[in-house]
Amino acid sequence: MVASVLSLSSCAEEFAEAASGISTKDIAANENDDSYIITVISTLREPLQNWCKDLMKDNSSPAGDKVDNFEISTRSKLLALVQTLLEANKTDDSALIQESIEEVLQFIRGVIDCCVCLTKKPNLGINTSQLRKLPFLLLEDAVDTLPTSLVQIIWRYGAASWLETILCKHGSTFFHQGSRYCLIRMCNKLLKNLSVSAQDEAAHFAGEISMILASVFPLSERSAVNVLGAFHVDAKYQVEYETVDEWMAG
Repeated sequence: MVASVLSLSSCAEEFAEAASGISTKDIAANENDDSYIITVISTLREPLQNWCKDLMKDNSSPAGDKVDNFEISTRSKLLALVQTLLEANKTDDSALIQESIEEVLQFIRGVIDCCVCLTKKPNLGINTSQLRKLPFLLLEDAVDTLPTSLVQIIWRYGAASWLETILCKHGSTFFHQGSRYCLIRMCNKLLKNLSVSAQDEAAHFAGEISMILASVFPLSERSAVNVLGAFHVDAKYQVEYETVDEWMAG
């Protein structure tokens, strides 16, 4: 439905704005300034703002429980936004579809900003490794629950930029082993879904995904190596030329 009622070119600026957030450079420059971190968190939309404040509170709740509750709350909220988007996608209301997509983009980016801020504060005594993996889990949830046409919008205007500039950039603490497995798993699902389609747009999207993987993983990454040395032997191709010279001459 989305392809017929929504012009991506006309919504590009709105989607990009929804996917933008706090400058990570500013956060890094002010990571020792508690007042700045509090200011950043205060700009987040509710209920995310309150969830972040709960994580920062020095209360009797175990640190692990607080992070678990934060993850459950954010993932549940995303699924609620996804449900709204899916319902909007069944209608012919392009404005409603656009608004729902922007809500998803804004929420995921807000969680990323929150996680970036909180992982800069080791004195909170919380499991920052779990927080660093959370953005990848949210993206995977979106991939698992949305049709490819909508995932493509989320990817093009949000996820691709977030992965390259924040989550997977060189030196990022977010890109640890758990996050790597999550990203590979998510991208493999997308590529598998796209492999059944011969459309040019699907091929282009598959290329974008492959480029992201190639840019963030080293050549030695085991998942990209043909460990078993298997190769396809069933396909047969007719070769018109027996030598390179004949091919060049032809």
